[in-house]
Amino acid sequence: MLNTQAISDTSMYSVVKKGAELSTENPVVILLHGRRQTVDDMSNLIQKLNLDDVTYLLPCAPETTWYPRGFTRNIEDNQPFLNNGLNYINDVLQDLLSQGVNSQNIWLIGFSQGACMVAEFLRQSLYPVGGAIIFTGGLFGPNCPKAASQKNIFHEMNVFLTGSNNDTWVSAERVTQTAEYFEQLGARVHLQIFTERDHFISKPEIETARELISSSFTVNNEEVVYA
Repeated sequence: MLNTQAISDTSMYSVVKKGAELSTENPVVILLHGRRQTVDDMSNLIQKLNLDDVTYLLPCAPETTWYPRGFTRNIEDNQPFLNNGLNYINDVLQDLLSQGVNSQNIWLIGFSQGACMVAEFLRQSLYPVGGAIIFTGGLFGPNCPKAASQKNIFHEMNVFLTGSNNDTWVSAERVTQTAEYFEQLGARVHLQIFTERDHFISKPEIETARELISSSFTVNNEEVVYA
């Protein structure tokens, strides 16, 4: 049995556990909320995902906001909040790894601000996990970063990105550019841009996310059984 007490309880950030008991066998989802969203909002998403035997860790940002200004501003405009949040996500991930959780059993999921944090965490850490779901988010900065060269850093890691042509918070163009960035670094990218969808997670997005996560865990389990 694992516990999350090793994660600093003196930080401005906190983490809530939901779902199955944390263990080295269970898949783990680190789920990042959007601006001004609460644990209840993320719990509602967990119910819709309807994944069995999954442990969810829900990091919570101070005042339910990961960073104060738009993610397409200069990165310095969101400091030190951006780096503080990224460091805390890394603390949560490293705590899981130190307790024996396989990195391939860990997924990162975020919506809106949380999705931008997932994308930026992957860009800065270059650490492949089981997969990532970026519900309406993208990489930070006035211009989307471009991969310096084609490198297989993420080793076919599933990255699912979504957006909408009429979303006023996150442009479909930035979502698409972010997808291209991860594809250049060896991720297996799945991109879903809607013609009309407001700023929320739709049923088709949830269904695709569930399929990707479930198939990933099935493969991992088979590899363990037949090794």
